[in-house]
Amino acid sequence: MNSSRRCPSNQPLTTVDKTIEYFNAVVARVTATILKEQDEQTRAYVIEKWIDVAYQCRKLKNFSSLTAILNGLLSGCIYRLKTAWSFVTENYRAILDELKNIFGSCADRKQARAILDKVSIENK
Repeated sequence: MNSSRRCPSNQPLTTVDKTIEYFNAVVARVTATILKEQDEQTRAYVIEKWIDVAYQCRKLKNFSSLTAILNGLLSGCIYRLKTAWSFVTENYRAILDELKNIFGSCADRKQARAILDKVSIENK
């Protein structure tokens, strides 16, 4: 990310702009690393690795990166890879389903944070 890049109005990028760029870069990285693989089993392996990373983000309470990774995994171009998803183990699919249920559709960050904190307490 180039911090000297300017918005169309020649104003420096704001923190919000930089956050959006970071989020979009993570989503793009997730999709690119999966789609660059030609073999469906290798794609499944990469999907499982991203699920691992998302789960670690959850443990670290890194909500922003977790949400970006989920957006990449659930994007249409990845979600439609039926053959690759068929090679993803049931354990990984269960972890992804859990993450989707907690964070996938939560527009309210306070609610998601409360759920995250509750889950952390229950896991201790």
